[in-house]
Amino acid sequence: DGRFVGFWRAEDRKLWKVPAAGGPPIEIGVTDQPFRTMWGADDEILFQGDGGQIWSLDAFGGKPREVPIRDRSEDEWIALRDRAPGRRDLLVVSYRPGSAEGWLEILSRETGRRRRLPRWHAGRRCRCRSVWLPT
Repeated sequence: DGRFVGFWRAEDRKLWKVPAAGGPPIEIGVTDQPFRTMWGADDEILFQGDGGQIWSLDAFGGKPREVPIRDRSEDEWIALRDRAPGRRDLLVVSYRPGSAEGWLEILSRETGRRRRLPRWHAGRRCRCRSVWLPT
């Protein structure tokens, strides 16, 4: 809704928000450096962890909770890409470090399992944005 701007500070390892209209920063929570951060309309902040985990944090504060991925193999990385509109599911990319191939997948927040979509090629730099189309 544009009311706040979120940021992470390395010196205290905290995620903060500051009112866009001005005012003091408000602490959200302590976390390692977040990557690919998304702040949803439901005030849930999702972010990618350094080890390929996906974390959830309430925008009003608290401790980060790991989003379960029940079908992940030991040497697999999962990269957060987007939220499915109107649902809690997430769009992710899975790959193995050093491999040029990966998979675009839908991660069910309800089951913690993924459904594969088209193959993704990690060897090319892909600067892409997901677009959700009505069916």
